Amino acid sequence: MKKVFIAITAVVAGLVVFSASTQQGHGNPSGAPAGASGSPADGGIATGTCGRSSCHNVATTQQPGMITSNIPNTGYVPGQTYTITGTITVANKVKWGFQMSPQNNAGQLQGQIVVTNSTDTKIVSTKYITHKTAGTGGQGTRSWSFDWVAPTAGTGAVTIYGSFLAANNDGGDGGDLVFASSLTVQEGTATGIEDMQTAKPEVLVFPNPSNGAFNVAIAGAKSAINTKVFNTEGRLVYSNVFANNGAGKQVLDINGGGKLSTGMYFVSVEAEGISKIVKMVVQ
Repeated sequence: MKKVFIAITAVVAGLVVFSASTQQGHGNPSGAPAGASGSPADGGIATGTCGRSSCHNVATTQQPGMITSNIPNTGYVPGQTYTITGTITVANKVKWGFQMSPQNNAGQLQGQIVVTNSTDTKIVSTKYITHKTAGTGGQGTRSWSFDWVAPTAGTGAVTIYGSFLAANNDGGDGGDLVFASSLTVQEGTATGIEDMQTAKPEVLVFPNPSNGAFNVAIAGAKSAINTKVFNTEGRLVYSNVFANNGAGKQVLDINGGGKLSTGMYFVSVEAEGISKIVKMVVQ
């Protein structure tokens, strides 16, 4: 009886090892771990993508053009919000993954990442956006998008790095493909920024700190005023568009309705095609 027990134990141990190996072949269906964007600070295409040994253990191929945006050729405007999209297309593949991050060469986050599809994507370690399990399906192609709030004036050129996985979903690494791509965007010309700052509406948030209800005073706006509130993870927690009443100064009532927990938030006010972000604190 003792020998039988040992034999069964050995078989079970073998099944556990096999199961762990199979799971590793699947990589990270619920999202890539931080540091897989392919940026220089993450290790580049050699060790800093979804193809690294701890994920899919396949060589990474550099592929330009996979990351696009609606940033104009004249460059981004500091504080303005833009949409960044990553797209991968490989025939006969059915499982997908990605990670993107706007960084400088030292690995510091540039601007702010905002999740616009919380079903398919999420933020990890503040400066990376990656897939969720619901965002990995598709036949032959897959795209993911997020909003990016451009950094402060004087930041200069910003590169958005990304790595992208195309898999056959067979439980192993065989046949899987990993690509790295990047998009570099320039800051708008000095003249253009100065002109826009001159015309930028003045924004004041008060009381700050508050219990969750804020007033936003805005002067100089001539069109509808779009307000959004983000938490420190970049998640949108409040949004409203206020009609312009034509007054020289308007006071907008932003009330989280008790939904804003204690902590720091960022309110983005967009008017006249210009966006301004103000920090606010809920006590």
